[in-house]
Amino acid sequence: MAKLKESEALANAAAGTAAKLNIINQAVETETKAREEKKNDEKEKVLLNFYISKAKKKEYEKLFGAEGLSLSHGIRMCLDYAALQISAGKLIISDSGIHENILNNLK
Repeated sequence: MAKLKESEALANAAAGTAAKLNIINQAVETETKAREEKKNDEKEKVLLNFYISKAKKKEYEKLFGAEGLSLSHGIRMCLDYAALQISAGKLIISDSGIHENILNNLK
């Protein structure tokens, strides 16, 4: 009788451990899929359309071209810079535009 109770206890413990391992395995698989998806998203290019005047386009092409950059590359660099500065709290974005965070000057 004692052996039967021990066997049941071991079986229950094994089932509990198996359930926990399954949960861990699912979490690892989910994290792995998320990382792979992010890696694929970083590699995949998409076309972004927006309108500017011909004069502004020529102006920006000259500006970035003088530094050996394409207009597309220059725009991506500017977007990355603005996003980093906004995330760091150095710039503020609002309906009226992008502004320097004057609270940083008080420090």
